[in-house]
Amino acid sequence: MPDHVAGYQRMQEMAMANPARAGGDQELSAAIEGRQAEMAEMQRIAEERIKKQVEEWQAEQEKRWKRQTLSGFEQWQRARPAARNVGSAAGKRSSWSYQSITGSSTVVWDGLEEIAKVSLAAARQVVETQQGGAGKGADFQSHIGRRRPDCPPRNREGE
Repeated sequence: MPDHVAGYQRMQEMAMANPARAGGDQELSAAIEGRQAEMAEMQRIAEERIKKQVEEWQAEQEKRWKRQTLSGFEQWQRARPAARNVGSAAGKRSSWSYQSITGSSTVVWDGLEEIAKVSLAAARQVVETQQGGAGKGADFQSHIGRRRPDCPPRNREGE
């Protein structure tokens, strides 16, 4: 600690011995303080400008949101009576179309189940043939054209 005190005392002595240099330090300090004040003022002005821009943007967004909300509400109000009138007639038509779709989908579903069963039976037959090896080739030929017991019967009238 005594080294620091001694160094400080030497600097004070040098400053006192050279008055021109001491005045220069004061001028430099004054210039630095002036620049700091200018920078602080510029920063304050920039912050005010940004704050004003943000407030303007928020006000604009609120106006836009109100216009959009009112527009949507007005459209909904105009469409509401028309939807009531259409609803009663549409209800009758929709029940009829629902019944027709339900019937059609049942037929399609039954057809898909039939295809799945036939495909499964054919796949089983292929697997059995492959597992049997070459010695059962003649046995495979005897099954061609015959219906397997686990396959559903074909309906020739509906095809």
